[in-house]
Amino acid sequence: MISKIHTLLNRYLILRYIISGGLSSSVDIALFSFFIKVVGLHYIVSAAISVTISFVIRFYLQKVFAFKDRNLDIHRQVVMYSILYALSLMMTTILLYLFIDKLHIWYALAQIMAIGLVAIASFFVYRHIIFKKADFDLSSKI
Repeated sequence: MISKIHTLLNRYLILRYIISGGLSSSVDIALFSFFIKVVGLHYIVSAAISVTISFVIRFYLQKVFAFKDRNLDIHRQVVMYSILYALSLMMTTILLYLFIDKLHIWYALAQIMAIGLVAIASFFVYRHIIFKKADFDLSSKI
C-alpha cells in the first residue's frame, strides 16, 4: 500500500501539487479564521497575515515536494516566488472583497474559493517559470 502511494506521488505532479497546496492552504485557512475570530482582526488584515505565513510553507513544499526542484539558484526563485506572492495576495484580496462584501458569501467559504482560484493560476507559473528546470518525465504531464 505504501509503495503504491509512493509510486503515485513520484509519477503525478498534479497530485503532489494538490497535497502540498492543500497542506499550506490548511495553514492559511486556520490562521485566517484564528485572526478573525480569536484576535478580532478585519478579514483583509487577517488574509494578509495568513497568506504571508503560508507563503514560506508553500514555497518550501512546492520547490522540494511538488516540483522536486533541486536548482540551487534559490535567490532567483525566491524573487520570482515573491512577485507571484504579491500578485496572489492582490488577487486573494480582490476575490475576498468581491465574495464577502459584494456577493455576501461566508468568509471561510470565500477564503477557500479564493485559494482555489489563485492556486489554479499559480500552478502554471510554478511549472513553466519558477520551477521550469524541475525533473519532469513523460508520466508527470498532469
